[in-house]
Amino acid sequence: MADTEDVESNSRENILYDLSVLAEWTFKNEFYTRHNREKYNVSLIGRASSLIRRTAWTFLRSVGISMQSPTPCILPEHLVRLKASQCGWKMAVSNSGNWVAIAQESCIEIRTQRDHLENVFRRCHVPADPYPQWRCIAWAQDESMVACSRSSGAVDIFEISGALVLTIPGASGDEQAPPDLSDTIAALIFTDFKPLQETWHCELLVISHHGRMVSYYLSQDNGYKIRFTHVLATEYPRGISSAVYDSRHRLLLVGGTGLAEGTIGASAARMSGISAWRLLSDAPYCKLVTDYDEDKEKAKKAASIFSRLNIANVMQWKNAPADGIFMLCSSPSDAMLVSLHFSGKMALWDLPSLRLRREFELQDQTARPNVWLGLGLLHTPAHPFSSTTQLRSGTVPDTPYMSRSRQH
Repeated sequence: MADTEDVESNSRENILYDLSVLAEWTFKNEFYTRHNREKYNVSLIGRASSLIRRTAWTFLRSVGISMQSPTPCILPEHLVRLKASQCGWKMAVSNSGNWVAIAQESCIEIRTQRDHLENVFRRCHVPADPYPQWRCIAWAQDESMVACSRSSGAVDIFEISGALVLTIPGASGDEQAPPDLSDTIAALIFTDFKPLQETWHCELLVISHHGRMVSYYLSQDNGYKIRFTHVLATEYPRGISSAVYDSRHRLLLVGGTGLAEGTIGASAARMSGISAWRLLSDAPYCKLVTDYDEDKEKAKKAASIFSRLNIANVMQWKNAPADGIFMLCSSPSDAMLVSLHFSGKMALWDLPSLRLRREFELQDQTARPNVWLGLGLLHTPAHPFSSTTQLRSGTVPDTPYMSRSRQH
C-alpha cells in the first residue's frame, strides 16, 4: 500500500509541461521626433537662413522663372497639416492582390493571400523615421521587389524574401542633417517600361515633393543607374502633393496646388492642380500634355520677358491660397481619375482627356451616401470619411477603390 502511494506521488511530481511561445514582442524604446531634432543641434541662424533660402526659391518659382535644377520650396500649409495628421503606417498591394506590404515603425511586414493575410511571410527591417507619415511604399510590376522611402529622401529596395537589395540616397546625401520636408518623396512608381539591356530589371520613378523626378534602372545584382532627371517645378512652384501612373496611356498624372483665379488659357484640370505628362522612350523623356488654348497662351508669354512673369501667383501670396490636390487615384481600368482636394472636394475626371465628369463639394457629400457605390468606385462602403481641411468625421465613404498597384 505504501509503495502504491509513493508511485502516485512521484507521478504527480514528474509531470512534464510543454510551454509554447506563440509570439514574443521585444521591448523597443519609443522614437520621439523632438529628441531626434535636438541631436541635429542646428543654430537659430542656420534655421533662419534655410527658411529664407526656401522662401526665395519658392518666390522665384512662383513668378515663372524656369529652374533647370531642383530647388527647395515651402510646401502648402494644408499639405503639411494633413500629412502630419495621418497614420505613420503605410500599405501597398501588389498588382495581383496576392501580396501586401505594411510599413511600420521599424520594419516592413509582407503578408500573402495564401493564408488570408494572417501570418507574416517576411519581415524587412528599416530604420526608425522621425516623420513616418512622409514615407511611401510601392510594389514592382512583377512583385519581386518592394520600395520604401524615408523622410530624408532615401529609398530602400527589398526583395520579396526580405533581404535589402540596395539603398538610393536622398537629395542631400546626409542622413544626419535635419530633413527638409520638400525633399521627401511624393510618389514611388514602378513603370511597365522594359530596359533594353538585360542587366537591368525594371524602372522606378522617384518623385519628390519639390518637383524633382528621377528615373532609375534597378537590378538585384547590379544595383541602380540613373536613366534621366526631370524638373516639374515650373508647373508647381509650391511643390507636388501626389502622382499616379496610367499604364494604359503611358501618362504620369501629377497633382499640386491649383492656379489662381483669373489665369487665362488654363484647362479645368490645370486650374484644379492636375497636369498630365507623357513619358517618352528617348530624350526629353517627359513632356507636358497641353491643349490648343494652353499652347496659344504660352506662345504669347514667350513674346517678352515681362509677359513670362506670372503676376497672378505673386498676388496669390497676399490673398487666400488656392485649392489644390491632396491625393490622386486612378480606377483599375485606368479610365477614370479621382482627386481629393485640400478643401474636402472630390472630383471625377475622364482619362486620358482629363475632362471633368462630376465633382462633389464637402457639404454635398453627406447627402450622397451611395454616390461612390453607384459609380462602381468603391471596394467596400465601410470606409469612414473626414474633411481634409477641418478633419471632421462623417458617414460617407471616403476612399475610392484603388487599383492594386496603388499605395494606401
